[in-house]
Amino acid sequence: MRRTGVILAALGVLLVTALWWFFVISPTNTRISEAEDQLQSAQDNEVLLRTQLSRLKKIQENELTYLSAIGALEAAIPPTPQMPALIDTLAELAEDSGVQWESGTYGNPTEVEGEDYFEIPVSLIVEGQFFEVLGYLYGIADLERIVRIDAVSLTPTEDDAGFTIETVSISAVTFTTGNVVLPGVIEEVTETTTTTTPGDGE
Repeated sequence: MRRTGVILAALGVLLVTALWWFFVISPTNTRISEAEDQLQSAQDNEVLLRTQLSRLKKIQENELTYLSAIGALEAAIPPTPQMPALIDTLAELAEDSGVQWESGTYGNPTEVEGEDYFEIPVSLIVEGQFFEVLGYLYGIADLERIVRIDAVSLTPTEDDAGFTIETVSISAVTFTTGNVVLPGVIEEVTETTTTTTPGDGE
């Protein structure tokens, strides 16, 4: 009788343990396994998203670099002549360099054989001491827009104080990618007057 009681008690413990396993431990283990799977999936997604983000940032950086290069190119060789603006810039540069601005003229764009841009002849006359004139020439070379100096002619004179003043004639060329004809005669800009021809391709 006592042995039967022990056996029944053991069976009861086993039954309770089995029920505990099936209704408590096993579901908990399942939930833990599912949570671990979800965590791993989230970690994998995080790695994927970080990789995609890195690629998008590189694309953005390359796009900004490209747009910056396009902007610099259009500033150096604009799609339209924009000559009045360039003449104003050259006159302001003369003032900043300490030389006397006398005049600036330009012609129509001319085709460059085998190239996709056009040349515009520019003639400038300034006066100043030698090193001031030299600074002006260096300033032209440093402009954002490309201006190629082809020839420089100097005519020295003396002012009332005995200083040598150079009258400088500059033959230069600038460029545009648009063949916009500037109607009428070439424009001349002096320190006192400005004559602008309508439809100059600005």
